[in-house]
Order: sequence, then structure tokens, then C-alpha cells
Amino acid sequence: MASLGRMPNAEKIDGNLVDVSTVAARHQTGGTKRGNGQTSSFHGRPIRPHSGRGRAARSATEGAPCQIAAAHLNILKPAIAAAMALFLSACVPPAHGDFERPRPSVFHDDFLPLVGRVAAEHRREPASDFDYTDRERELRSRSWALLMPQQQEQYFQRWLAEMRRTRIMSVEDTVPSRSDYVKELLSQNYRSSDGRFARLEMDIRNDRVRFPEFISVANIVAEFDKVRERSLNRTTDLKPEERQYAIGRIEENRLLTITVQKSMRARADIYRYALERLVIETPGDAAIGAEQELIALERDLGTSGAPPAHLVVGK
Repeated sequence: MASLGRMPNAEKIDGNLVDVSTVAARHQTGGTKRGNGQTSSFHGRPIRPHSGRGRAARSATEGAPCQIAAAHLNILKPAIAAAMALFLSACVPPAHGDFERPRPSVFHDDFLPLVGRVAAEHRREPASDFDYTDRERELRSRSWALLMPQQQEQYFQRWLAEMRRTRIMSVEDTVPSRSDYVKELLSQNYRSSDGRFARLEMDIRNDRVRFPEFISVANIVAEFDKVRERSLNRTTDLKPEERQYAIGRIEENRLLTITVQKSMRARADIYRYALERLVIETPGDAAIGAEQELIALERDLGTSGAPPAHLVVGK
């Protein structure tokens, strides 16, 4: 079978580039050992809205034409910033580093998240000015490969996913198209038609490796968020903004984890859609391995009727 070329399946571990598909067998579908198989309150509570410090100021502008016009301009700012960020990001092709995300840069690590924070506050979503812990940074880095489209050639989908990752656009506004993935598979020239099934199987296997690793870090972050939340009631001279930012960071972490879980369910649906189309167009024995891997992924996510194998149980 011909080489499939560079795949987004490599991660740096201890400074070495490793094909994650070769270590899939090391991870059991049981996921983390903690929990009792029930979805925790981490997913049960609704996201708490941002406190909206500007409500009083906005109500005071009623009846003043100039101030109303200024308020309307503020409403447009997140949309303008999102458009600018999308345009600029399209001009800057990302160089990949750890976890297949762009290498550290001011644009990806500072500018886009800043614009996203403004947009999130405008949507009344939780936001925080606190510095990230090491685990929180790792959580965001590991989320990259699970939010990005499976093929690098899906350029528009990649930048749409970046808008979702940095919260410039909401999850609901960045639902991936399930037809784009199979279109890219069918548009590439393979010496053997089985090469497409091999690529599909590899992508699914990589997700099965990356997802439990993400959930493992999410559990650690959730445990420390419990500590953070309990500490709020014991901290002396706690300022209102400190409480707001602490709660905002807790909810940001929850929102990211939920977003990744939604993304994984969408990816499983994309894989199922692609498998069915490939079987129609280029049926072959290689489809068996891809289908078996997909069934295992659906079982891991709990989309096949079985309870999910990987849960955030720390909160």
C-alpha cells in the first residue's frame, strides 16, 4: 500500500516525535479508574453566566442617542474582532508543535484568546483574568487535536475550529460539516483504494488515544477546581473580582471539557458518514478494520448505547 503521507498523528513526548497510532494498544478502553460509571455533576450543572459588570452603565444610557450609538458599536466589536482574527489567521499558516497545535506564538497564544475573551464576555459566558496553571495550559493544548478537523487540507474547517477553540465564536456557530472529511479523502490520489480506509482507521485510532489522555488531564484540573471553589469561602478579604475570576476559570475549564466531548461525538458521526460513503464508492476488505475501530470509538464515547468509558469525575 502506498504511503499515506504526513498525517496529523504525531506528538512530541519527552522531546521525541512519536506516532500516537503506534501506542494505541497501551490505552485501555476503560479510561480513568476513578468514578462509578455515572456522569458527574461536572456535566450536570448549567454553565453559570458572566456577571455582566456593565449592566448598570448600559441602563443609564437609555434615552441618550450618542450613548446608545456607542453601545451599539460595543455590540459589534466582537463580530468585527472575529472577522479580523479569521482574516489574519488565514494569512498565517500554523507551524505544528506539541499535540499537533501551532508552536507558541503571540498570535495563537495571546491575541486570539484575548479576542475570544471579549467575545465570550459579550455572549455572557464565563471569563477570567487569572493566569493558567500548568495543567490548565496542558488541557488547552491537548484539546487542539480533538477540536481541529481530521485533515490539514480542510483549511476553512481548521480556522473555524480555531475560532471555536479560542471562543471567538460559540460552539453552536462552528458545527463542522461532516461531508468535508470524506470529500478530502476521495479527492486525494491513492495508489490503492484501501489507502482511504487505512487513513480513516488511523484517524479514528489516534482519536481513541488522544481523548482519554485529554480526559485524564481534565480530571486533574477538575480536582484542583474543587480546591479553588472551597477556598473561596475561607479566603480573607476576598475581593469581588477575585471571586468572579475564580468562578470564571472554573466554568471556563468545564466549558472546554464539554466542548471537546461534543466535538468527539461530532467526529464519530463524521467517521460513520465517511465510512458509509467509502463503502459505497470503493468497497474493500480494508473497510472491516476501519469499522471495528469506529465501533470501539463509539463505545468509548457512549454513542453506541453503552455507557461512556471516559468521564470527568473530579468535580
